[in-house]
Amino acid sequence: MSNLADQSGQAVAALQLEKFLSSKNAERWCKIMSPGYPAAAYWLCQEARILQEFNHTHPFVARFIGVDTERRILVTEAPGYTLSQWLTTPQGALDHPFQRSSDLLRLLMAVCRIADAIHKKGVIHCGLRPDAICINIDSQRRIDYESIRIIDFGFAHSQQHRLEKPLFLDTRQRGADYLSPALKQSIDKDWAAYCQLVGESDKSSWQEYSAKARSDYETTLMAHIGSNHLDWQVDMYSIGYWFSQISLRRIDYFAPAHQEKLPKILGRMQKSFWRGGYRNFEALLHELHQLELDPQAPVIGNIPQTSSVTSLAALPSMPDNLDLPIGAAASATATAPAASTAFAESLEAARNSASRKQLINWGAAVASALAIGLLATYVLVNKGRSPQTEFTQQSVTLGNVPAAAPAKPAAPPADKAANAEPAAPAVATVTESAPATSAAASPTPGEAAAVPAPGETSAPATPAPATVAPATNDPLANLRQQAEKGDPAAQTQLGLAYRNGKGVQQDLEEAVKWYTRAAEKNHAEAQAYLGFMYMTGRGVRRNDAEAAKWHRKAAEQGNALGQYNLGLMYLHGRGGTETSKVKAYVWLKLAAEQNNGSAQVQLATLAQQLSKAELQEAQQSAGAIKARKQ
Repeated sequence: MSNLADQSGQAVAALQLEKFLSSKNAERWCKIMSPGYPAAAYWLCQEARILQEFNHTHPFVARFIGVDTERRILVTEAPGYTLSQWLTTPQGALDHPFQRSSDLLRLLMAVCRIADAIHKKGVIHCGLRPDAICINIDSQRRIDYESIRIIDFGFAHSQQHRLEKPLFLDTRQRGADYLSPALKQSIDKDWAAYCQLVGESDKSSWQEYSAKARSDYETTLMAHIGSNHLDWQVDMYSIGYWFSQISLRRIDYFAPAHQEKLPKILGRMQKSFWRGGYRNFEALLHELHQLELDPQAPVIGNIPQTSSVTSLAALPSMPDNLDLPIGAAASATATAPAASTAFAESLEAARNSASRKQLINWGAAVASALAIGLLATYVLVNKGRSPQTEFTQQSVTLGNVPAAAPAKPAAPPADKAANAEPAAPAVATVTESAPATSAAASPTPGEAAAVPAPGETSAPATPAPATVAPATNDPLANLRQQAEKGDPAAQTQLGLAYRNGKGVQQDLEEAVKWYTRAAEKNHAEAQAYLGFMYMTGRGVRRNDAEAAKWHRKAAEQGNALGQYNLGLMYLHGRGGTETSKVKAYVWLKLAAEQNNGSAQVQLATLAQQLSKAELQEAQQSAGAIKARKQ
């Protein structure tokens, strides 16, 4: 997704976020500013003051713990992981937890409610981003939309704590699209005022300023900053922009209304009221609540890794390599203004106390590790074996089992699950498998490989032919060569690569082309994927009849994805199929028996709607189909 986790080649991130556990196992976030970040102490203390306005009790804001201006860090407390981390964590059959349109809409409503509540406290955030939104899961391992917190208020302002410096943002830099036109205009005016104040009104960028002008930024306070006049619309714009970016990724739409209305809603969020935008957040939420949502929410199988969040960078207009000094007079340990220093010192004790407790815990862990190491050494010495001999013995013992044996080829991930509500009169959400773990569709750098959630492993499919790693710059060269020769498995995997933009630029029409070639050779997996494309209108004009045709071909060959989607078509009478809960149960049951998690959930709901006779009939039919396959 564009701009969501933009990692440049910077030596040091301007801003980064680290997650850690306190001595009482509370989940905390440590925001760290680079040594060269201008006026870091001022911005940290400004953020601390804003957080203090919420008095540690606001349900939507991270709890403020402390700030250390000397080390340029600020600590807050909130359970969960950032939205940017969730979006790069596959969830079994889903690329991310919000792939289903109903779940994305729930998240949008939750974030908008939070923004509205923050504004009613008199705070304007000035830049809500996915790395500032912290999301947790509940006891049933589902997304907890009631416990979402905002963990970063780096450029926020309020009537109590107004800004006194221009926001250190470059409105012309790549990736600044999430800043609203009003915010960009205010930032530019504020910097123009600063340039005039320091006598360098002829300069147009930070790099052009003299060393004195750059060093003056540390201590210069300005009473009249245009950014203080910004209102809630800048936050609505930012939310609309980021959710538009998320929706450009693969989304499984629950109903046609979602696919039609969601882009329009996100577009209106990025317009002023006079240009057709919303009057306020309440009007937006009212429209969102009119949309019917799938009541079934996915179970979270994988939680994100606790890696640093470096996309928190607020796009400072400084050199690309932040390890370079910003100005001759810039100091790596910037000193805060007197008022800010006094504020920081009053919070230092709490921070130091937590640090001491952690050091004690770390010391105990190190001591334990040393004790275990000494014990292991003692045992080795008494056995009269040197480490080299021990390793040699192990190598011999392994025999024909190599220590670095190639991993077993992963089964294709489970169906892209998005369960439809049985009583819904319109289109049910359909599913498509994620690309298999192969050279053709490997995870992008920094993205974990998809691990199916418990109970959501997919059915076996025709494996792709083994290929030798290409020696060219094209990671799909060998796969493409096999596909051109007519290998249906390779054609299917190449279609997946184009569908998901893995190794090539995403091209849905090209994906349909390769799916079709393989499907016409009776490749079940390709038939299921092609049916999905026709069912959702991706890369091809939507055609329910064609979708039903290809789903049936795949289902009759035992493909779980085809069986699941054919069951949905019977459930709602789509593509020329009759509306039949009995036949829907038959195909859903066959898919569920292959550990399709979406089918299992749908089946449990459907079973309660059938009579005892209908249930018996469906089970007998499913058994007969299964027997024919054997």
